[in-house]
Amino acid sequence: MQKPVIAGVPLLATLSAASTLAVEQARAHGLRLISLARSDSLLES
Repeated sequence: MQKPVIAGVPLLATLSAASTLAVEQARAHGLRLISLARSDSLLES
């Protein structure tokens, strides 16, 4: 989670489920977090 924040990336998409810590850190740093990204669905935290 630190690398996207340092690089100034506004959105991070993952294929797996995000941990509670990842969701908390994304919110704290204003990073949009997309989990379980698939071609037909996604989960936004």
